[in-house]
Amino acid sequence: MPFDRALRSALFASGIIIMLLGVPSAVAAQTRAYQLSYYILGSVQRPGEYPYRSGMTVLHAIAMAGGYYRASDAGLRLERDAALAAGDLKILAAKRTLLTVRRARLQSELDNAPDIRPPAEAGPALDVAGHLEEERRLMQARRKSFLDDTNRLTEQVTHLNDEIASLRATIDAQGREAQLIRRELDEVRVMVGRGLTPTARQYLLERNLAQIESKQRELETFISRARQTISRTEQNRVALANQRQAALITELQQADSDLNEVGARIETQRQLLAEAEGIAPTGAGTRSRPDEPRPAYLVLRGDGAAAQERLATEGTLLEPGDIVRVQTPGATRLTAGQ
Repeated sequence: MPFDRALRSALFASGIIIMLLGVPSAVAAQTRAYQLSYYILGSVQRPGEYPYRSGMTVLHAIAMAGGYYRASDAGLRLERDAALAAGDLKILAAKRTLLTVRRARLQSELDNAPDIRPPAEAGPALDVAGHLEEERRLMQARRKSFLDDTNRLTEQVTHLNDEIASLRATIDAQGREAQLIRRELDEVRVMVGRGLTPTARQYLLERNLAQIESKQRELETFISRARQTISRTEQNRVALANQRQAALITELQQADSDLNEVGARIETQRQLLAEAEGIAPTGAGTRSRPDEPRPAYLVLRGDGAAAQERLATEGTLLEPGDIVRVQTPGATRLTAGQ
């Protein structure tokens, strides 16, 4: 007498038939794994393979798969997407206002304007006023820093020029003194040649003249070094201005790039918002109603040619290896063998 299907399933689940038939252990393990699973597909949240438990019904299987797939879920997601897109639009609009004011500040700095020229396309007046005040403080701080650095270099040049002027005055005074010594030395040399004065006086004058000329050469060296320092300082002052201008141009280009990116993102968010707002009401209207027809179920049982399809209900008991198909209202109705 053939086994009853429920009894056969229980025996398969316990592995008794597998042991009686002498099936290899690897095949037996695969067979038990297959026999202790069922499959569900169609209008459920998470279709796929699930472990079988004794006494399971179609409704249990649907619950394991996360419940019915509902069009209202898509509608709710679209409503949420619309809300998120609207929020992102506000954030992007505020960012665009900030970037527009920042760009105006950078352009004003580049033009050495005394103050920021408020942009007409920035946005609401209150937002612009707040951003303008922040950017104005930043502009003033940066300008003060630049002017401090420039003034420090200018003061160095002025100090060096004053020092050069002082050294030049000393050299001129020593030059006049050297000229007097040379005249006296010429007279002393004549007198020494005639034997009218000792040579010691001539040597003293020559030594004094040599010291003055040596001091003049040292001062000329100091002046040359000071002029080199002035040249480097002037180059640093020019480089400082060029670096500031280059940095402002780079920041201005970055602000333009950021503005273009924000503009593109705003346009994308607007399209997403329009799409979500256009679709969400339709999705929301498909939420389940009490008078809505119930889903249909189909169970495929068996393997190969012996497989049979049958219509089922939520209370239909399942067996290991069953395949459950769920059809929600509005789709083509299921029939056995479909």
